[in-house]
Amino acid sequence: IMKLFHAWATNKKLHPREIKNEHEALLRFLSFENSGTMITTGIFIQDRLIAFSPNELLSGKYAVMHFEKADDTYVGIYAYLMEENAKILMRNGVKYLNFEQDLGLAGLRLSKKSFYPIGFLKKYRISPLSTG
Repeated sequence: IMKLFHAWATNKKLHPREIKNEHEALLRFLSFENSGTMITTGIFIQDRLIAFSPNELLSGKYAVMHFEKADDTYVGIYAYLMEENAKILMRNGVKYLNFEQDLGLAGLRLSKKSFYPIGFLKKYRISPLSTG
């Protein structure tokens, strides 16, 4: 997974500081013990991982896709990954998928809209009430 992550960043010509937060988040994700609430879809060609998408199963019929990374030298790999991921999640009772944060990135938001979502969740910032 980390090898593919770095290949993804190289293909996108991203500077290490541009991927720092996502890299750290992926390392945290990989350090979690899987309690049966995580499903990761991987696409392989022979023994080489070319795409992955980790998902967290939530209560009810919900899941959150935390990452989606692929070697985009394979045309159509992201659409194929999403389709296979959806099939696996549906077999596990998932009806609704929260597809990672778009972080205000126009390309990611456009990609999310291409799947005709039923809606977008609003983000809120919560902070302690100041006393004084």
